[in-house]
Amino acid sequence: MVFSSDIYNNYTVIVLDVDGSLNFEVKLPSTPFDIAYITEDNTLAVSSGSFSSQCITIIDMQNQKVKKTISLNGYIYGITYNGSELVYSGYYQGIRMINHNDNIISLIVGDALPAFCYVTTFGDKLYHTNPKKNNVTCFNLQGKLQWTFQNERVLQKPGGVSVDNSGNVYVVGRKSNNVIMISTDGQRHRELLSGKEGLSEPWSIHFSKERNMLIVANKRTGSAFLYSVN
Repeated sequence: MVFSSDIYNNYTVIVLDVDGSLNFEVKLPSTPFDIAYITEDNTLAVSSGSFSSQCITIIDMQNQKVKKTISLNGYIYGITYNGSELVYSGYYQGIRMINHNDNIISLIVGDALPAFCYVTTFGDKLYHTNPKKNNVTCFNLQGKLQWTFQNERVLQKPGGVSVDNSGNVYVVGRKSNNVIMISTDGQRHRELLSGKEGLSEPWSIHFSKERNMLIVANKRTGSAFLYSVN
């Protein structure tokens, strides 16, 4: 399990073993926001999410240190790895894709986006949260809109987003203080978790396809919970 942390301006990426014990941590020069695991070379890509830095930091998991830094001309927040390239949400720069080997950037969606958006991919689909519009959008990787989910009665200030093995979408609501699941076509939803299950301003989420479990991190309490998905 991997977390980004900026407690008392101590910028770190923390890696835990499956039992929750500390494996190692790496200090960073700027505020980390989101993290993506690059399977092909066992590295982590960390978005800056900070107005003091415009970069992606690559961390070598084996050597447990920063491998390189990719400088960008804009701030980025949510980041994911689609199996070949990194996809990220740029602050007022849209959704973009970058090859972490040659740093070539291509535009997927050109809409101006606010801060604190998250993004993930599944197959040929891309899912993006927008806390300013209170919606979740699904695009194909060519940037064509597939569907939009917006229901402020059940989802407010959406943050982290993840997808299970069947293509169902899991989203945290920072203001609605919950986790909802959205169907693959964006037409149906169900609330799975709320404050009753320990949520306290949840910001990020990850679905483990191997373990069939959800991990949800809470900003207000600085805690994270693992939930089994039936």
